[in-house]
Amino acid sequence: MTERARPVLQWSLHAGAVYFGLVAVAHMIGMKLPVLYIYPMLPSYAYQDKLIAILSFGWALMIRAAARHVEREEIVRALLVAGAGAIAGLLAINLTTDLRALPPSDVRAIWAGFAGMLSYLVWLAGWYWAAEIHRGRER
Repeated sequence: MTERARPVLQWSLHAGAVYFGLVAVAHMIGMKLPVLYIYPMLPSYAYQDKLIAILSFGWALMIRAAARHVEREEIVRALLVAGAGAIAGLLAINLTTDLRALPPSDVRAIWAGFAGMLSYLVWLAGWYWAAEIHRGRER
């Protein structure tokens, strides 16, 4: 399985770059699609959406760079650490915001979005780890 790890990791990173590119476009034009907005049910100002678009575009470029240079483990590792920081930030927001004021279906959607982001990070970390084990055997 480990010999497959590098291409799976690379394609997973490419998919993430496309996703964050779409997040950037959706926020830039104000199209509140639930999969591309983590809090689509909450009102937002145009400047907030534009700021998220800019940051998402940066994430898309960073993930794309990791995909193109997957053999440079420090780039992928830095991306995983940054992703863990982002996940920790989202968790802090979710835990410190009074979500009880929202309908239960909205709260479930918020946590589902969080779970999706966390799952993607765990997926990437697993394939990175598998690729590292394989790379260690080649040395």
